[in-house]
Amino acid sequence: MKETGRIKLKEIPFSQTFETGNGEELCNATGYAVQFDNEKTPLGFPLFWNEFQDREGNLYYGN
Repeated sequence: MKETGRIKLKEIPFSQTFETGNGEELCNATGYAVQFDNEKTPLGFPLFWNEFQDREGNLYYGN
């Protein structure tokens, strides 16, 4: 997937759990949301994914 857009969020989302190389890990939000490959919602609006980071600096995306 290619990043095609990035916005800074006005409010930081809560941390979220992701499956990492170290098992399940609580990842903190970076404060950004990212759009990949110009994805759109069913109504045609840009689809952005909240960006999260684990303790090793790896990035994960979710909403």
